[in-house]
Amino acid sequence: MLATRFGSFAVELIRRGEFGVMTALRSPDIVAVSLECIVGQTRKVPVNGDVVRTAKNVGICFGD
Repeated sequence: MLATRFGSFAVELIRRGEFGVMTALRSPDIVAVSLECIVGQTRKVPVNGDVVRTAKNVGICFGD
């Protein structure tokens, strides 16, 4: 569902002629974020967090 929301919003951005942005989740909304704001920034994912747990639950292996 989340991927569908991202894709749908990306199409809407293209229709509006908005380029140089990416789709992002700012719960509960999908928003556009300027690529200039994120280039060069590193965001770490907590090892014991929901994202890693979900990935492992669907069979993704991180080599551990």
